[in-house]
Parts: sequence; structure tokens; C-alpha cells
Amino acid sequence: MRTIMSASAAAPEVSRLRARLEQMQGRRLDAPVLPTLPALAELARGGLRPGAAYAVGPSASRCWR
Repeated sequence: MRTIMSASAAAPEVSRLRARLEQMQGRRLDAPVLPTLPALAELARGGLRPGAAYAVGPSASRCWR
């Protein structure tokens, strides 16, 4: 059976799980988001996160020709 917790009761568990994820991923989940140039805003909605990996698919290569 699933237990429903109040937000205040769940906070310590959420903090513990975030710390565990940061340890496993090697980066902080609350790291600041880096802004992008307006021309790249559609590709990186919300900005870029330090430590994240980004890739551009082959169809985007046509933009540079």
C-alpha cells in the first residue's frame, strides 16, 4: 500500500534522495542554469546546465552550410 506524506514530512526524504542523485551523477541538481544566446534559445529551452551533455542531430548541420 502506498503511503501519502505531507510536504513537511517528505522534505527530509527528498533532501536525502537529491543528495544521493548528486553523488551518483557527480553534479549538483540545483546548479545555476547558464543563459543561451537568443539564436540558440529554441535548442536549449530554459538554459544550459553545467555538467550536462548536449547533442545536435544531423538535421541541424544543414543550418551551417
